[in-house]
Amino acid sequence: MSMSTDSGQVAVKVTDGIGDPLTGATVAIGNNGSYSIPQLVDLSGVATFELPQGNYDAQVVLSGYAPKVRPFEITAGQTTKVHVAFDGANDKP
Repeated sequence: MSMSTDSGQVAVKVTDGIGDPLTGATVAIGNNGSYSIPQLVDLSGVATFELPQGNYDAQVVLSGYAPKVRPFEITAGQTTKVHVAFDGANDKP
């Protein structure tokens, strides 16, 4: 995927407490309180988005757990990596 000159990518990786991918999670990207349509992570637990440079939030939802939100910044021409781990009982609603 080629990026335009004013955009970058974010790769959001969702794992359990020991680092194994959680393939049932969905990721939505937020900006100013509005979120995108959620994207299901792939088999490696990653969802990738191309976005204009700026500040965003990644909202990760996994059934049976409280949602998690992680802020990140997109820099033009670069890939930002965001890791979100769900750690058993500590993350239950």
